[in-house]
Amino acid sequence: MTEAAQYCGVSPQTFWRWRKRNKDLQDIELTAGGVVQFRAEDLDEFLKNK
Repeated sequence: MTEAAQYCGVSPQTFWRWRKRNKDLQDIELTAGGVVQFRAEDLDEFLKNK
């Protein structure tokens, strides 16, 4: 999630809050190591509509 926060230009805490409040910002995969992944296209769409 840290990379997604950097991609969006916000802190990991802000990204976490966005994710809790917005159903549009759901992860696509949780890896065995516990890493949450997002599609760049989904992040772009979210930022465009924010």
